[in-house]
Amino acid sequence: MTKKTQDIKETSYSKKQIVKSKKYSRYRDILMSILEDNKNYSNREIEIKIKEFLERKV
Repeated sequence: MTKKTQDIKETSYSKKQIVKSKKYSRYRDILMSILEDNKNYSNREIEIKIKEFLERKV
């Protein structure tokens, strides 16, 4: 039995693509502040970063 899930690479997106997407439009301001300019992020990473930001203590 092989583990195909490990072989599948997630698609990654630049900060610019993420911020312009409809999927994350309600989090645009948060993403502008927490994402790095020269780094790509998968959907899973983006969801984690948003969740961490929203659950942090003020």
